[in-house]
Amino acid sequence: MHIPFLKKRNRTANAARKRSLFHSIGRDSYLDWALIVAVSFLVTVALVIVGAVTFTNVGVRSQAKPTAVKTNAAASIDTVLLDKVLNSYDSRAASYTQTLKNYISPADPSI
Repeated sequence: MHIPFLKKRNRTANAARKRSLFHSIGRDSYLDWALIVAVSFLVTVALVIVGAVTFTNVGVRSQAKPTAVKTNAAASIDTVLLDKVLNSYDSRAASYTQTLKNYISPADPSI
């Protein structure tokens, strides 16, 4: 009578079987370093390609003729609001100079 699951396994066949790549990561230092170098190289190549494409795009854009921008020469300025803003800046400057003039330094504790 032949029962397959009671059969002893051949241990040498299991030992000779290779591990998958993902099972070998972290156990084989040579594989770890090879992966680190390969990924670093691929990232470097990708960054160089992105930089080259960006450089050429900037060069192409700089050779294009600029377009004229229409400006509204008759733009009106609200003088009342401008005077308020200027007065607030003047009051801040006066407050700052007053603070500098009335500054009292702390006493020197070594004296």
